[in-house]
Amino acid sequence: MKFSFMKNWLHLPFVALLISILLILGWYALRVKGLDDYKSQLYLEMSRGEYFNSINTIDEILKRVNSPEEKWKYYSLLGDIYFYSLKKYQKGIDSYEKALKFAKSESEKKKVYLSLSEVYEAIGDYDKAISFLEKGRSLSNGKREIVKITFKILELYQNQKKFEKALIGLKRLLRENPYLDYRCKILFNIGIIYYMNKNFSSSIEFLKKTISNCEGRYPEISEKAKILLVDCYEFLEDYKKALDILNSISSKYIDGNRRKRKEKELKEKMMLMEKKSGIKSKLRK
Repeated sequence: MKFSFMKNWLHLPFVALLISILLILGWYALRVKGLDDYKSQLYLEMSRGEYFNSINTIDEILKRVNSPEEKWKYYSLLGDIYFYSLKKYQKGIDSYEKALKFAKSESEKKKVYLSLSEVYEAIGDYDKAISFLEKGRSLSNGKREIVKITFKILELYQNQKKFEKALIGLKRLLRENPYLDYRCKILFNIGIIYYMNKNFSSSIEFLKKTISNCEGRYPEISEKAKILLVDCYEFLEDYKKALDILNSISSKYIDGNRRKRKEKELKEKMMLMEKKSGIKSKLRK
Protein backbone atom coordinates (compact mmCIF):
# COMPACT_ATOMS: atom_id res chain seq x y z
CA MET A 1 0.00 0.00 0.00
CA LYS A 2 2.81 2.31 0.89
CA PHE A 3 4.53 1.40 -2.34
CA SER A 4 1.37 2.19 -4.41
CA PHE A 5 1.08 5.62 -2.79
CA MET A 6 4.75 6.37 -3.51
CA LYS A 7 4.25 5.31 -7.14
CA ASN A 8 1.28 7.68 -7.60
CA TRP A 9 3.14 10.45 -5.87
CA LEU A 10 6.06 10.10 -8.29
CA HIS A 11 3.69 10.88 -11.20
CA LEU A 12 2.64 14.24 -9.76
CA PRO A 13 5.57 16.28 -11.19
CA PHE A 14 4.80 14.95 -14.68
CA VAL A 15 1.13 15.80 -14.33
CA ALA A 16 2.03 19.29 -13.12
CA LEU A 17 4.46 19.70 -16.00
CA LEU A 18 1.83 18.57 -18.50
CA ILE A 19 -0.71 21.01 -17.09
CA SER A 20 1.87 23.83 -17.27
CA ILE A 21 2.65 23.01 -20.89
CA LEU A 22 -1.03 22.96 -21.81
CA LEU A 23 -1.57 26.30 -20.06
CA ILE A 24 1.40 27.85 -21.84
CA LEU A 25 0.24 26.53 -25.22
CA GLY A 26 -3.27 27.85 -24.57
CA TRP A 27 -1.91 31.26 -23.60
CA TYR A 28 0.33 31.30 -26.68
CA ALA A 29 -2.57 30.30 -28.93
CA LEU A 30 -4.53 33.27 -27.62
CA ARG A 31 -1.54 35.52 -28.29
CA VAL A 32 -0.97 34.37 -31.92
CA LYS A 33 -2.59 36.68 -34.48
CA GLY A 34 -4.64 35.37 -37.31
CA LEU A 35 -4.83 36.74 -40.88
CA ASP A 36 -7.89 38.86 -40.12
CA ASP A 37 -6.09 40.41 -37.14
CA TYR A 38 -3.19 41.47 -39.36
CA LYS A 39 -5.57 42.88 -41.97
CA SER A 40 -7.34 44.94 -39.30
CA GLN A 41 -4.00 46.09 -37.95
CA LEU A 42 -2.90 47.10 -41.47
CA TYR A 43 -6.06 49.16 -42.01
CA LEU A 44 -5.42 51.00 -38.74
CA GLU A 45 -1.74 51.63 -39.52
CA MET A 46 -2.52 52.90 -43.02
CA SER A 47 -5.18 55.27 -41.68
CA ARG A 48 -2.61 56.68 -39.24
CA GLY A 49 0.11 56.99 -41.87
CA GLU A 50 2.34 54.49 -40.04
CA TYR A 51 3.94 53.25 -43.24
CA PHE A 52 6.99 51.49 -41.80
CA ASN A 53 4.71 49.50 -39.48
CA SER A 54 2.43 48.80 -42.44
CA ILE A 55 5.32 47.25 -44.36
CA ASN A 56 5.98 44.78 -41.54
CA THR A 57 2.28 43.95 -41.30
CA ILE A 58 2.03 43.35 -45.06
CA ASP A 59 5.02 41.01 -44.82
CA GLU A 60 3.11 39.02 -42.18
CA ILE A 61 -0.02 38.97 -44.34
CA LEU A 62 1.95 37.76 -47.37
CA LYS A 63 3.22 34.81 -45.32
CA ARG A 64 -0.38 33.79 -44.65
CA VAL A 65 -2.22 34.40 -47.93
CA ASN A 66 -2.14 31.79 -50.69
CA SER A 67 -4.28 33.01 -53.56
CA PRO A 68 -2.51 34.81 -56.45
CA GLU A 69 -5.16 37.55 -56.29
CA GLU A 70 -4.31 38.37 -52.67
CA LYS A 71 -0.57 38.11 -53.31
CA TRP A 72 -0.99 40.58 -56.19
CA LYS A 73 -3.07 42.90 -54.02
CA TYR A 74 -0.60 43.12 -51.14
CA TYR A 75 2.54 43.32 -53.28
CA SER A 76 0.85 46.15 -55.23
CA LEU A 77 0.00 47.89 -51.97
CA LEU A 78 3.59 47.42 -50.79
CA GLY A 79 4.80 49.04 -54.03
CA ASP A 80 2.43 51.96 -53.52
CA ILE A 81 3.74 52.55 -49.98
CA TYR A 82 7.39 52.42 -51.06
CA PHE A 83 6.81 54.66 -54.10
CA TYR A 84 4.15 57.20 -53.18
CA SER A 85 4.60 57.44 -49.42
CA LEU A 86 8.27 56.71 -48.76
CA LYS A 87 9.86 57.62 -52.13
CA LYS A 88 11.93 54.43 -52.04
CA TYR A 89 11.85 53.89 -55.78
CA GLN A 90 13.87 50.68 -56.18
CA LYS A 91 11.90 48.94 -53.44
CA GLY A 92 8.73 50.14 -55.15
CA ILE A 93 9.93 48.62 -58.43
CA ASP A 94 10.83 45.32 -56.70
CA SER A 95 7.38 45.10 -55.09
CA TYR A 96 5.52 45.90 -58.31
CA GLU A 97 7.55 43.28 -60.20
CA LYS A 98 6.57 40.69 -57.56
CA ALA A 99 2.93 41.79 -57.95
CA LEU A 100 3.24 41.30 -61.70
CA LYS A 101 4.20 37.64 -61.18
CA PHE A 102 0.88 37.02 -59.43
CA ALA A 103 -1.27 39.18 -61.74
CA LYS A 104 -3.81 37.04 -63.58
CA SER A 105 -6.33 39.44 -65.09
CA GLU A 106 -5.61 42.14 -67.66
CA SER A 107 -6.80 44.84 -65.25
CA GLU A 108 -4.31 43.62 -62.61
CA LYS A 109 -1.45 43.62 -65.10
CA LYS A 110 -2.44 47.04 -66.44
CA LYS A 111 -2.45 48.55 -62.95
CA VAL A 112 1.09 47.29 -62.30
CA TYR A 113 2.36 48.43 -65.71
CA LEU A 114 1.05 51.95 -65.13
CA SER A 115 2.49 52.03 -61.60
CA LEU A 116 5.89 50.93 -62.90
CA SER A 117 5.75 53.64 -65.56
CA GLU A 118 5.26 56.25 -62.84
CA VAL A 119 8.24 55.00 -60.83
CA TYR A 120 10.53 54.98 -63.86
CA GLU A 121 9.34 58.46 -64.81
CA ALA A 122 10.13 59.65 -61.27
CA ILE A 123 13.72 58.40 -61.54
CA GLY A 124 14.11 59.87 -65.04
CA ASP A 125 14.21 56.60 -67.00
CA TYR A 126 11.76 57.75 -69.66
CA ASP A 127 12.42 54.87 -72.05
CA LYS A 128 11.29 52.29 -69.49
CA ALA A 129 8.40 54.53 -68.42
CA ILE A 130 7.22 54.72 -72.04
CA SER A 131 7.65 50.95 -72.45
CA PHE A 132 5.36 50.23 -69.48
CA LEU A 133 2.85 52.86 -70.61
CA GLU A 134 2.65 51.14 -73.98
CA LYS A 135 2.07 47.79 -72.26
CA GLY A 136 -0.66 49.38 -70.14
CA ARG A 137 -2.26 50.97 -73.20
CA SER A 138 -2.33 47.61 -75.00
CA LEU A 139 -4.58 46.30 -72.20
CA SER A 140 -6.88 49.35 -72.17
CA ASN A 141 -10.32 49.25 -73.74
CA GLY A 142 -11.81 52.64 -72.90
CA LYS A 143 -11.25 55.43 -75.44
CA ARG A 144 -10.61 58.06 -72.77
CA GLU A 145 -8.02 55.91 -70.99
CA ILE A 146 -6.21 55.26 -74.28
CA VAL A 147 -6.13 59.02 -74.97
CA LYS A 148 -4.83 59.67 -71.45
CA ILE A 149 -2.00 57.12 -71.75
CA THR A 150 -1.09 58.21 -75.28
CA PHE A 151 -0.90 61.84 -74.17
CA LYS A 152 1.37 60.81 -71.28
CA ILE A 153 3.69 58.95 -73.67
CA LEU A 154 3.93 62.06 -75.87
CA GLU A 155 4.67 64.22 -72.82
CA LEU A 156 7.59 61.94 -72.00
CA TYR A 157 8.87 62.34 -75.57
CA GLN A 158 8.80 66.09 -74.91
CA ASN A 159 10.77 65.59 -71.70
CA GLN A 160 13.35 63.67 -73.74
CA LYS A 161 13.43 66.60 -76.20
CA LYS A 162 12.23 64.29 -78.97
CA PHE A 163 10.15 67.19 -80.23
CA GLU A 164 9.50 65.98 -83.77
CA LYS A 165 8.20 62.61 -82.55
CA ALA A 166 6.07 64.33 -79.89
CA LEU A 167 4.71 66.87 -82.39
CA ILE A 168 3.66 64.22 -84.93
CA GLY A 169 1.93 62.22 -82.19
CA LEU A 170 0.19 65.26 -80.68
CA LYS A 171 -1.20 66.41 -84.03
CA ARG A 172 -2.48 62.90 -84.75
CA LEU A 173 -4.05 62.72 -81.28
CA LEU A 174 -5.61 66.15 -81.83
CA ARG A 175 -7.46 64.79 -84.88
CA GLU A 176 -8.60 61.61 -83.12
CA ASN A 177 -9.33 62.91 -79.59
CA PRO A 178 -12.98 63.77 -78.81
CA TYR A 179 -12.40 65.18 -75.29
CA LEU A 180 -12.18 68.94 -74.76
CA ASP A 181 -9.90 68.80 -71.71
CA TYR A 182 -7.32 66.77 -73.62
CA ARG A 183 -7.78 68.97 -76.70
CA CYS A 184 -6.74 71.93 -74.54
CA LYS A 185 -3.69 70.08 -73.19
CA ILE A 186 -2.66 68.93 -76.67
CA LEU A 187 -2.94 72.41 -78.19
CA PHE A 188 -0.94 73.88 -75.32
CA ASN A 189 1.80 71.27 -75.60
CA ILE A 190 2.09 71.85 -79.35
CA GLY A 191 2.47 75.56 -78.59
CA ILE A 192 5.22 74.73 -76.07
CA ILE A 193 7.14 72.58 -78.57
CA TYR A 194 7.10 75.32 -81.20
CA TYR A 195 8.19 77.81 -78.52
CA MET A 196 11.08 75.55 -77.46
CA ASN A 197 12.18 75.38 -81.09
CA LYS A 198 11.95 79.21 -81.41
CA ASN A 199 9.17 78.94 -83.99
CA PHE A 200 7.25 81.76 -82.32
CA SER A 201 4.73 82.35 -85.11
CA SER A 202 3.52 78.72 -84.98
CA SER A 203 3.63 78.80 -81.18
CA ILE A 204 1.35 81.87 -81.18
CA GLU A 205 -1.08 80.09 -83.53
CA PHE A 206 -1.52 77.11 -81.21
CA LEU A 207 -1.48 79.15 -78.01
CA LYS A 208 -4.32 81.28 -79.39
CA LYS A 209 -6.24 78.08 -80.24
CA THR A 210 -5.60 76.90 -76.69
CA ILE A 211 -7.08 80.10 -75.26
CA SER A 212 -10.13 80.09 -77.57
CA ASN A 213 -10.89 76.44 -76.73
CA CYS A 214 -10.17 76.53 -73.02
CA GLU A 215 -10.88 80.01 -71.64
CA GLY A 216 -13.71 79.87 -69.11
CA ARG A 217 -13.78 76.07 -69.03
CA TYR A 218 -10.16 75.21 -68.30
CA PRO A 219 -8.73 78.52 -67.06
CA GLU A 220 -5.50 77.07 -65.69
CA ILE A 221 -4.47 75.94 -69.19
CA SER A 222 -5.67 79.10 -70.96
CA GLU A 223 -3.93 81.42 -68.49
CA LYS A 224 -0.67 79.48 -68.81
CA ALA A 225 -1.03 79.83 -72.58
CA LYS A 226 -1.37 83.61 -72.16
CA ILE A 227 1.81 83.77 -70.05
CA LEU A 228 3.73 81.93 -72.77
CA LEU A 229 2.09 84.10 -75.43
CA VAL A 230 3.56 87.21 -73.75
CA ASP A 231 7.04 85.73 -74.19
CA CYS A 232 6.36 84.89 -77.85
CA TYR A 233 5.32 88.44 -78.67
CA GLU A 234 8.28 89.78 -76.71
CA PHE A 235 10.69 87.65 -78.77
CA LEU A 236 9.04 88.99 -81.94
CA GLU A 237 9.41 92.53 -80.51
CA ASP A 238 5.67 93.14 -80.63
CA TYR A 239 5.68 94.72 -77.18
CA LYS A 240 2.22 96.28 -77.45
CA LYS A 241 0.55 92.90 -78.00
CA ALA A 242 2.69 91.42 -75.25
CA LEU A 243 1.45 94.16 -72.87
CA ASP A 244 -2.18 93.63 -73.92
CA ILE A 245 -1.95 89.89 -73.23
CA LEU A 246 -0.11 90.50 -69.95
CA ASN A 247 -2.90 92.78 -68.70
CA SER A 248 -5.52 90.17 -69.57
CA ILE A 249 -3.98 87.47 -67.35
CA SER A 250 -5.94 86.78 -64.16
CA SER A 251 -4.19 87.82 -60.93
CA LYS A 252 -4.79 84.28 -59.72
CA TYR A 253 -2.21 82.98 -62.18
CA ILE A 254 0.46 85.68 -62.07
CA ASP A 255 2.06 87.31 -59.05
CA GLY A 256 1.45 91.05 -58.78
CA ASN A 257 5.15 91.88 -58.45
CA ARG A 258 6.00 89.68 -61.41
CA ARG A 259 3.35 91.41 -63.51
CA LYS A 260 4.74 94.86 -62.57
CA ARG A 261 8.32 93.84 -63.37
CA LYS A 262 7.28 92.39 -66.72
CA GLU A 263 5.15 95.41 -67.56
CA LYS A 264 8.03 97.78 -66.75
CA GLU A 265 10.44 95.68 -68.82
CA LEU A 266 8.09 95.61 -71.85
CA LYS A 267 7.42 99.36 -71.69
CA GLU A 268 11.14 100.10 -71.51
CA LYS A 269 11.79 97.88 -74.54
CA MET A 270 8.92 99.50 -76.43
CA MET A 271 10.24 103.01 -75.67
CA LEU A 272 13.75 102.02 -76.73
CA MET A 273 12.44 100.55 -79.99
CA GLU A 274 10.41 103.72 -80.70
CA LYS A 275 13.47 105.82 -79.95
CA LYS A 276 15.61 103.78 -82.35
CA SER A 277 12.84 103.96 -84.95
CA GLY A 278 12.72 107.76 -84.58
CA ILE A 279 16.49 108.06 -84.98
CA LYS A 280 16.41 105.90 -88.13
CA SER A 281 13.59 108.05 -89.52
CA LYS A 282 15.60 111.23 -88.97
CA LEU A 283 18.68 109.69 -90.61
CA ARG A 284 16.66 108.82 -93.70
CA LYS A 285 15.66 112.45 -94.04
